[in-house]
Amino acid sequence: MAHDPDQLIGTTLGDRYRILRDLGEESLGHVFVAQDLGEGDRLVQIKVISPSIGADEETFARFGREISASFMVSHPNTVEVFDYGQQGELRYLVSEFLAARPLAEVLQGGVLSVERAALIGAQVAAAVAAAHQEGIVHRALSPETVLLLENSRDGDYIKVRDFGLSKLSDEDDGDVTRADVRVGSPAYMAPEYIDEGIFDPKGDLYALGCLLFELVSGQPPYVGDPSTILRLQVEGDPPRLSAKVPGVPGWFDELVADLLSKEPGARPGSHQVAQRVAGGLGRVLHPPQLWPLDAEGRVIRPEEAREPGLPVGRVVGIVAVALLGVVTLVLILIASVATIVLLLTNLPS
Repeated sequence: MAHDPDQLIGTTLGDRYRILRDLGEESLGHVFVAQDLGEGDRLVQIKVISPSIGADEETFARFGREISASFMVSHPNTVEVFDYGQQGELRYLVSEFLAARPLAEVLQGGVLSVERAALIGAQVAAAVAAAHQEGIVHRALSPETVLLLENSRDGDYIKVRDFGLSKLSDEDDGDVTRADVRVGSPAYMAPEYIDEGIFDPKGDLYALGCLLFELVSGQPPYVGDPSTILRLQVEGDPPRLSAKVPGVPGWFDELVADLLSKEPGARPGSHQVAQRVAGGLGRVLHPPQLWPLDAEGRVIRPEEAREPGLPVGRVVGIVAVALLGVVTLVLILIASVATIVLLLTNLPS
């Protein structure tokens, strides 16, 4: 068994998945790009865990939870899972390959507009709603677990990943998490979870409020060391986004404030979030469309399919001339046919 993730490059898991390159560490395990030899060599992503690369008993337990939850939740805004398996001491989870970046990385380039943040929030709400319908709460929503796809054609398209910390409705927290430990990031933990260990779907919506706050302001609602953040989540007055970012539309400020309510019952449901975003933006929400990816996982856009080195303007000109030629030819043919018909009808009988 390979003890170095780099040594997995070039090997094949399950006689089907050829490891191509290393994507680095993710929660619970190491992630690779692989070729699915059983599906026309499509690209997939494989998360691998093993004692030899740092996995312990708790990691294995959470990995099993991620597998269970991922197969239960199917939604356009969640990462699609294809397969899982075990090879020796190594366990792996196979999912769709995405050309994407976590929102945490996107935020390094600056905050988002209210419109972009709102549309992303509506998609996150839809993703967790699908999980909640299956009796699953995510428990780890943050800029690290929301991916922004790079091949979206007409607006931001996100997918929620990482159900390794999720909780199934019929399971006890104690089987994986010690009673004195809370899972997830303090900056996104709901007050009732910190104070009483209660985490239900409303906890995911609180985390969504924290996420929206950060997307527009650049920081989560509460900052400081972990102990300070935990205390403020429980005892601090919910901050208003408009105090941090003047000029924020009132409807969006109210939505974030409601999601950050200390009282779980006062937070809007997932479907209400989407409705309020649509109403606030004055538009019907449509799922964005995607550009295809090539065999290397790169985005294919129309301009990349043209002749190398040919300017876009010249391409447009060539197409216009070609269309004009076609139209002219059609008109000539129509005129010719009309002339022939006229001659035939005037022939002496």
